[in-house]
Amino acid sequence: MAKEQELNLVFFDGVCNLCNSTVNLLIKIDKKRRLKYSSLQGEYRKSLGQLDEPNTVDSIIFLTEGRVYLQGEAIVHILIKLGGVYQVLGRLLSAFPLFVLNKLYDLIARNRYSLFGKRDLCRIPSNDIKDRFIP
Repeated sequence: MAKEQELNLVFFDGVCNLCNSTVNLLIKIDKKRRLKYSSLQGEYRKSLGQLDEPNTVDSIIFLTEGRVYLQGEAIVHILIKLGGVYQVLGRLLSAFPLFVLNKLYDLIARNRYSLFGKRDLCRIPSNDIKDRFIP
């Protein structure tokens, strides 16, 4: 496994249907395979003490270049890391105050299960994308 400084790792809620759909979309648009994925419920996340805070439980987390981004800021940096038109979108989003992005993120995150549903088990990646996931 690559060193943490080299990872572009998206932590997501493995039982959330919205989160899993978002990961599916990211995998589809990430033609250069820049991103890796791990569930918030996974062993790797549990092994990282810096991510074991209460405010990280209901948040997308993006770990890149040794830095940790949460919520709206994570989304901005994920888009920037994808490059191309997504990088432009990320830069545009970064023009908004972070508290606005996070308020919107919180609104969706609080209601994600009731709006989009929840799985009983975390996602198990298929063989063709298994190399992009860290358990």
